[in-house]
Amino acid sequence: WVMSRVAVVATVRNEASSIGRLVETLLGGSRRPDEIVITDGGSTDGTWEELQRLAARHPSLRPLQVLGNRSKGRNTAIGHASGDVIACIDGGCTPRPEWLAELVAPFEEGASWVGGFYEPVGSTRQVAIGLTMVFVLEEAMVDGFIPSARSMAFSKAAWARVGGFSEQLEVSEDTAFGEAMSAAGFELVFRPGAVVDWTPPRSFREQARVLWGWSRSDAVAGIRTFGYWWSLRFVKVSALAVVVLSVVDVRFAPLGLLPLAYLMWRQTRSKYRWASGFAKYLWIPTAWLVGLVARSGGYISGTLERRRRVGDHTRSRDDA
Repeated sequence: WVMSRVAVVATVRNEASSIGRLVETLLGGSRRPDEIVITDGGSTDGTWEELQRLAARHPSLRPLQVLGNRSKGRNTAIGHASGDVIACIDGGCTPRPEWLAELVAPFEEGASWVGGFYEPVGSTRQVAIGLTMVFVLEEAMVDGFIPSARSMAFSKAAWARVGGFSEQLEVSEDTAFGEAMSAAGFELVFRPGAVVDWTPPRSFREQARVLWGWSRSDAVAGIRTFGYWWSLRFVKVSALAVVVLSVVDVRFAPLGLLPLAYLMWRQTRSKYRWASGFAKYLWIPTAWLVGLVARSGGYISGTLERRRRVGDHTRSRDDA
């Protein structure tokens, strides 16, 4: 099979300061996309006007206004794209020069689904926050990695076969899409050289808000369950150990935190080499702890919501 056209799709909202860089970088890469379809989800900062100015200069850019969540924006963009291969990137990201060439090369050998990679950029604290929110390369190389829509490509036929991105999900839609692709029998080809630079949250408060939303959506969708419960087991064991040791002798109570310390080491040991500066030894553990609390709270909230929905559905069915 010979690839004929490649479309890059993105969804944006309030990205006026970065949208020009995204478009110019895509067009200046070693492999130019045949078309770029960007959907604006209701920006109020001039993003839509900037997209129209860019489209006037670049005929391959097709901006669309699509109100709704990211899934609706992506599905609409893909539906309007004429390319056989769809490459996804998020607003606020910057592709490296070889990104698209690396990402689409496997399609010339018959691939249907390719995952690229992403690295956080910014201050030392931002990078530390980003590293604890996503996989680093060593973690992504193991089995079970599902790529993010900020760096992923697939054939339009495969997208259609799995029903596209779930428009029922506000976030976690790319994880759900990846699981649907795997369930449909599509094999992921991982291309670690297809890298985009990603700007993480700038503060721990913003990090917590984002991770709460991600984990809650995961729980509502019923995805990544094992990972959440595996971490929560360590939390429960540590809490129980602190209580028991406090009863024996309050001086021993800090020893109860050893299971959490082991969990932190296990989940951050590969991340330090991806950050620079001595401050990383403070920021990465801090970001990990913020993430643990936010993810756990979001997942518990989402699990309760999922159970409520199941109960409502069951009662409605019984009433019928």
